[in-house]
Amino acid sequence: MIKVVLDTNVLVSALLVAESNPARLLNMVLNGKILLCYDSSIMLEYKAVLFRPKFPFQKGDVQILLDTIMRIGCSILAEPSEVRFSDSNDKKFFEVALSASAYLITGNGKHYPEHGCVLSPAAFLERLMSWLRRASPNLSGLGYLPKWLRPVMHYLFRGMAVWIKER
Repeated sequence: MIKVVLDTNVLVSALLVAESNPARLLNMVLNGKILLCYDSSIMLEYKAVLFRPKFPFQKGDVQILLDTIMRIGCSILAEPSEVRFSDSNDKKFFEVALSASAYLITGNGKHYPEHGCVLSPAAFLERLMSWLRRASPNLSGLGYLPKWLRPVMHYLFRGMAVWIKER
């Protein structure tokens, strides 16, 4: 299964804008199409940010989301990284992504070192589409897809493929 770490800004964007790439990613996480990896410090940041009064989120709804993430996601004990960050709060996301061999999805790529695991939501979705195109050029016949991509394809081709092609 494809593993991701969502930077807090992606989670906030997903909740604020329903028809956005971050929302598509969160939907894929909640539907079990991709696996969200986290550690306790990430969960604490999610909670602190999502509970801020400036956001229109109901605390009960946020708590249900966080509980769901903890239930369906993958808790990681991250290995410390020697990479220096201008904002030490960003380091935990990078360390979890490296430790879990996951993609780090962020809207603030400039906060992270250049690394193949760090992608914007749009870049991650495009990479996913590229894998699907290479696996099956005519997008038919699930038997030609790697097993880990088969459940993703079902989700992707119910609207997201059309959206990506229009961009």
